[in-house]
Amino acid sequence: MTESPDSPPRPFYATEIEGKGIGLIANRTIRKGEQIMALNPTFLAEKNFLMSPEDTNEQSRVLDLAVQKLPASQRRAFMRQMGDDVSDILMMNTFQVDLGGERGAGHHLGSFPEASRLNHDCRPK
Repeated sequence: MTESPDSPPRPFYATEIEGKGIGLIANRTIRKGEQIMALNPTFLAEKNFLMSPEDTNEQSRVLDLAVQKLPASQRRAFMRQMGDDVSDILMMNTFQVDLGGERGAGHHLGSFPEASRLNHDCRPK
């Protein structure tokens, strides 16, 4: 997320959280419905490709190559997310992004490294 000189300060900061890794902490009250981020995905992959069990070695090779093509700062941010490898990171830290298409062809998983730092519960009660 790039800030311009006239952008208001972010309502959060990133810090190490004991036993959890890096997380975002609010530095002021955040109002319900307030926009706190506007991001483009750092990495976008077709969901069907990621969920295909056919050739995981080839899938890993393609994903690793794609991540290596990212600009250095984005590659570092991507690789700092939770997970042991690119596939793990994508399975644990992405959000579904729908780009249109028939029968799920437009379903993708997008990686937003900064948003992945928000505290959440993957298994809400």
